[in-house]
Amino acid sequence: MASTLIQQTLGTPSQFALDLAQPGAIVNEGNLAVAEGQTLNLLAGTVINLGEINAPGGKITIAAVEREKVVRISQEGHLLSLDIPLPVTDDGAIGDLPVITPQILPELLTGGNLPHATRIVEEPDGTVLLTGNGGHVLNQGQLSNSSNHQGGEINVTGRLLENRGEITADGETGGSIGVETTHFLDTGVLSAIGSSGSGGAIAVNYTGRVIQTASALTSVNGSTSGGMIAFNGGADTMLTTSGSLEAKGEVGGKVHLFAQDIRLLAADIDASGNSGGGEILVGGDYQGKTRFPIPDSQFPIPKLLLLILVLP
Repeated sequence: MASTLIQQTLGTPSQFALDLAQPGAIVNEGNLAVAEGQTLNLLAGTVINLGEINAPGGKITIAAVEREKVVRISQEGHLLSLDIPLPVTDDGAIGDLPVITPQILPELLTGGNLPHATRIVEEPDGTVLLTGNGGHVLNQGQLSNSSNHQGGEINVTGRLLENRGEITADGETGGSIGVETTHFLDTGVLSAIGSSGSGGAIAVNYTGRVIQTASALTSVNGSTSGGMIAFNGGADTMLTTSGSLEAKGEVGGKVHLFAQDIRLLAADIDASGNSGGGEILVGGDYQGKTRFPIPDSQFPIPKLLLLILVLP
């Protein structure tokens, strides 16, 4: 049954108020796609991708917001901003903004009242559980804005990010992948590869723990030059990786790994180049010019740990 109440959702919104006292979720099991160079945004308390999300040469932004926030769409280069919320009134309104909660949307669309869950958990015996967990982004499918030309831009924001699939921004010149999170579990692929030009950039900014298993691949390889991989963690952070991190090219790129506690467990790190090696920094700046954190502990256990550093 349809409902004309959907008229309440029409208009040209410039910002979204997420009342996460009643957290909502987006679960994609299909194929979401936009045209070349366009933008695709997923904003919710929890975002789960089990299918494919494609924005070739464009921009993908995924934000899983844990508490009440106002998400504002702004000018180019500042697509997503998470602001301090305005005062919430007794009726749920934020300031003078009308509030449409995720629980209200099914009623507006169908006139019904649908139950809601915020996370899917698959148990080893095949049982599927529906639970609540705000601020969680799970990718078990493919996020891609790869293009035949310039790779696009992917931004992911959330308290917890799990990548068990592929996040790719490949192109003739590699694009960019940016992650803002507390904790990051990676068993899949992050890539911003340049097939005929330079590799792109992958930056993971975190305030808790990063764990990469042996199956994890992070690559900014390029034809002319490797790109940039940066894992940026400050005080009270831990980086543990058994994965492969590659910034190879005719000239090697850069790999920077920063945390208070760094553990390289049979990790493969390669910034090699036919014409010149790149740069690998683990826990500090080799010239002491910048205030990168010096790790309290490092546990390198090499299977193949290739460190290539070219001083200017």
